Amino acid sequence: MHSPYDRDRVICLEFTPRLLSEFRSIVERSMGYRVSNDAESTGISHHEKAIVVRQCLKRFVPANAPKPAGSHKRQHSFALINLGLSTARAEVYSQGYSDYIAYPFVTSEIQHRFSAARALMKQNVSAEYFSKDTLVNAACNFLSTEPEFTGGIDALAQVVGSNRNTLSKRFKEEFGVGPMAWFRRYRLNYAAALVLEGQHSIQDIAFKVGYEDANNFSTAFKREFDVSPSEYRRYRNSMN
Repeated sequence: MHSPYDRDRVICLEFTPRLLSEFRSIVERSMGYRVSNDAESTGISHHEKAIVVRQCLKRFVPANAPKPAGSHKRQHSFALINLGLSTARAEVYSQGYSDYIAYPFVTSEIQHRFSAARALMKQNVSAEYFSKDTLVNAACNFLSTEPEFTGGIDALAQVVGSNRNTLSKRFKEEFGVGPMAWFRRYRLNYAAALVLEGQHSIQDIAFKVGYEDANNFSTAFKREFDVSPSEYRRYRNSMN
């Protein structure tokens, strides 16, 4: 059985052959995307969804730098950064990227970030594809459609017909973290997309993703992205 995202692509810009080989091995094996470099990307249809990852290990290149042929609105841009650079994460957003991937690569981190990007690029697909594990995928599907869910792991396990121990074990095998930790990151990435849309206040976005207090939401957002929601919106608007 093929996932509904068999046509999803990851386009790697300015990757060395060794770096591309390492990244391709992780992404194609664990997530089922097709990975290509910029030289191979000219055949991409404008109908395809794509994630673009630009190598920024030594210096940042703005996200609006020349992109491969076929670039379109359904692309989600990542910067590949070395977290040894103290300002790296904050600079990601000021340079116009949607998100970042850290090097050395951590498979679970890439899975988290690509799952969120995949949800944001959803186009007329009835169900998301997050994992080959059907139990994990069912839980992720439920959580992705209920970002305000506050029921906890026992309630989630009941929804998918399992128990907390089995569900936790399967999530940790798949993503390296438990279901609620995965959900927290997913909610924040979803919130970041809403911040960029500019159609809702920060307080409204906090409520939409399950935070009753906007200050708690802003604290969690800054912990994840190194900038506050309002700063994130301002950085991105300045790039337009």
